[in-house]
Amino acid sequence: PVACGDMNGESSSVDQAKAEKIAAAKRKLREYESRRVNGGDSSSSPVPSMASNGGTEYLNGRHSVHSQYHEGEVSGPMGGEAVLQALEGKTSECETLKKQLADMHVLYSQAYSAYNELAARESGRSSAHGETQIVQLQSALALLVEEKTELLSRLRVGNERVGQLEEQLRIATTHDNTSSSREEQRLRDELIHAQKMVAAHVEELNSLRRENATTQSMTRGLQQDKSEAQARLRGIYQEKERLEGEIKELRKELASKEMNIRQLRSHGAANGENHPVNGQHEEELRAEIESLRGQLERTRREAVESFQMHSLRERELSERVHALTKEVAEVTDDLSISRVRVSQLEDDVESARGQIVMMSGRKDEGESKGREGEGMEGGRGSVVGGVSEEEAMRRVDETARRITMAFEERMMEEREEKRKREEEKESELELLRSAVRELRLKMELAEKKMAEDDGRAGSLHEILQDLQNEKATVSRALTQNRELKEQVIALEDRLIVLTDEKLKSELERQALEFELRGMRKGQEEEGDEREEENEEEIVSEREKELESQLGVKERMLVEMREELRRSQNENDSMNAIMQQNGEDENQNSIVVELTQAVGRVNSLTQENMELRERVEELQGGETLQRLAMMETQLRFMQQDNEMLRGQLGGGERKEKEEEVRVEGHESQLITVLQERLAASEEERDGLMREGKERMEEMQGRIEESEKRRETAEQRMEELERRMTGMDTYKAKSNEREMPEGTSKMREMEEELEREREERKKLEHVRTALEQENETIADHVVLYQHYRKVMRERLRVKDEELREAEGERLRIAHTCTQLQHSLNALMQHQPHLLSVSEHGETNGEEGGDGKEKMEGEKEVVTRIHELIKDIQTIPPSRMTGIPKCTQCIGRTMDV
Repeated sequence: PVACGDMNGESSSVDQAKAEKIAAAKRKLREYESRRVNGGDSSSSPVPSMASNGGTEYLNGRHSVHSQYHEGEVSGPMGGEAVLQALEGKTSECETLKKQLADMHVLYSQAYSAYNELAARESGRSSAHGETQIVQLQSALALLVEEKTELLSRLRVGNERVGQLEEQLRIATTHDNTSSSREEQRLRDELIHAQKMVAAHVEELNSLRRENATTQSMTRGLQQDKSEAQARLRGIYQEKERLEGEIKELRKELASKEMNIRQLRSHGAANGENHPVNGQHEEELRAEIESLRGQLERTRREAVESFQMHSLRERELSERVHALTKEVAEVTDDLSISRVRVSQLEDDVESARGQIVMMSGRKDEGESKGREGEGMEGGRGSVVGGVSEEEAMRRVDETARRITMAFEERMMEEREEKRKREEEKESELELLRSAVRELRLKMELAEKKMAEDDGRAGSLHEILQDLQNEKATVSRALTQNRELKEQVIALEDRLIVLTDEKLKSELERQALEFELRGMRKGQEEEGDEREEENEEEIVSEREKELESQLGVKERMLVEMREELRRSQNENDSMNAIMQQNGEDENQNSIVVELTQAVGRVNSLTQENMELRERVEELQGGETLQRLAMMETQLRFMQQDNEMLRGQLGGGERKEKEEEVRVEGHESQLITVLQERLAASEEERDGLMREGKERMEEMQGRIEESEKRRETAEQRMEELERRMTGMDTYKAKSNEREMPEGTSKMREMEEELEREREERKKLEHVRTALEQENETIADHVVLYQHYRKVMRERLRVKDEELREAEGERLRIAHTCTQLQHSLNALMQHQPHLLSVSEHGETNGEEGGDGKEKMEGEKEVVTRIHELIKDIQTIPPSRMTGIPKCTQCIGRTMDV
């Protein structure tokens, strides 16, 4: 009886537990049916995550994210904010779906445990009430399966849409690559044409310089001939004075002889005996007088003829000299025009090269995008129209070499022709020089009829007035230059204050980032996700404020730079005004103006070099800070990406959602990197533009010095013409004035030599600036190397992601097998219960039930094996990925 009581108590306790579980299941089923009847399809499922509206919203969310992703990829970095907002919304939806999935797993496990208990404890009994409960549970599970299939079909439609969007992205990428290759080919053709034009103009410039040098040598020869003619003229004056003295002596002798003749006549009349002898002597004297008179007339006629010939030859010589000076002026004008053309072509070449570099950078980015979208291997060389870049450059070099050889041959022929023409000109000049020598031997009478000394006094008075005007101009220019220097110093002070403020803001941002890291670590330890989201919003707002402040500071820096450029332009305009004033001054003031201009150019060059060094130091610090910011942001994004990758194994739907999120973060990372690379490229272009502006500025100053040299040469020619005009005065002037004129000429030549030396110094400064541009190009190469390293790192990360994707696919395959096994188990389980109810009455049916039980045991062992296989998957190489906390069972590394 005691044993029977114990058995009865145990059975009553089991029945009570079973009744409680059945009542709980009935309660849940009633709640499910009431929600289904009252709420419709929106709340028909006992699990909140399986609602149709939720699935629709999830599917719509997938379409919206992919469409936004596609638009962001097509439109560029401007769609990054929209993608980020969409990803934030979908992340919140993903969290709710995770919670609903956890609830579903709990409910599913409770139902499954209740089902197993019923199957174990109701095996030998028959109960109509239990059958109805089992039927209701089966119907609920069937509804769950239908909802799951519906969601899988929607997911399949979303995957098809994603494939369409990827195909559109690939088509857009190929179109962009083709258009960029065509644009690059066009720019290269323009570059080759510009190089040809530059070479032609450089050769023309060299020929004009040689012609200018020959004309200058010819003018020097003419000046030497002029000095020789003046020396010979002094000899002619002395010979003339000697001949006049001889004529006077002859006249005195003639007068004395006539007096002797008269005396002899009177004496002959007195003494008739000596008459024949005296008459004969008288005849001899008369013949001698006639011969002397004829010789005097001949010398007078020869002097008149020589004077006429000399005036004619002098007129021809002056016309020839005027033509030569006009030709020299035309040659100098052509030289200046060709120099301007060469500078313009060099600017075009530099701009074309910059565009080619930009197009190559864009092409590299397009190829990297194409490789990421299509999953192809990296490291392809840039190919334009089926021809590699090196092959294209080699062909361009060969074409340029052939054109250069043909151009050199043509220039050699032109040089031979020019040499022949120069020889002809030299022969003509020799003839003219010989004629000048002949004419200057007969200039005795021409030098007496020149202008008087009043004109010379007036010219000296004008020179003094011009010197006073030039002194006033120079004083005004010095005061203006001093004011400009003060403005530059004030701008530098403002720039220093701005950089200090920028450094302070950068330090504050770094401190906030450090605090953010600490807060994130604390939040990961505590596991409080809501506080983390709030803190992230606060930090994001703070970062936005700091970015706005940084934008304001950058705008202030741009304004400071514009003011600096404006001051430099004003300084250049003042230099131009001073140059114009100097050109309007008298020719004798060119020496003072050139020396002051050279000193001013040197001081401005030194100041520009100092400013360039300061700006480069500031820009170097800014680039380093920006690189540090990019590295920190990239580190944060990698951490987020790794956290996202760690949540790949929470079911097939969850895997798809996490895949979308990972793709969104990867696209966001790519857009951020593209923005940073674009910003760094803009900085590099800014440096190149600044270097180019400095080069243009120095070239402008060199051209100014050349123009001033040309004006000095023109004034020298005017002085020479004045000296030719004043040579007439030198006949009446003393011998002391001749060395003064020659000393002035020598001083002017020395000043010209000094100007040439200053020009060489400016050329040296220009070469120094070119070297600085080369160093800037080296920095650009280093930056490209850094970009290559970053791309390599991204490629390694992509490989790791592909490996993780392979592991995820393996887990998904195992999960599908597990699902099929569970479906098979759920299909066989009802038959097992129906057979077990009649096992006691029918022995044969009991034997069949045992065989089915053995089949079910095999399915159960298969399920256990799959679960063990999932648990024993080796860990991935990717470190730092958090463990999955959403799965049912023990924690696994995925």
